[in-house]
Amino acid sequence: MNTQRKPRGPVQGRNDPDPKKTGQNLREARIARGVTQREMAEALGYSAHNGVTHLEAGTRILSDTDLRVAADFLGIAPSVIRQSVKAAR
Repeated sequence: MNTQRKPRGPVQGRNDPDPKKTGQNLREARIARGVTQREMAEALGYSAHNGVTHLEAGTRILSDTDLRVAADFLGIAPSVIRQSVKAAR
């Protein structure tokens, strides 16, 4: 039986070349608009705010779908959060 664990931490996704920067951008946009982590979690359909904590820390990848939901909720273009995405607006 293999008892080795996979290392934890940021994993670069195919659609996100820099999850930490994406997380920083999400946090800055959220705070600038006066939105709490709990409110953001509810908008994304998460059961707890710690999912947003992990997104903002760059230890969880923001899916393309959640990127669009977060951007719409914050009233900004997805490219503000994930800068590798071309502005859609």
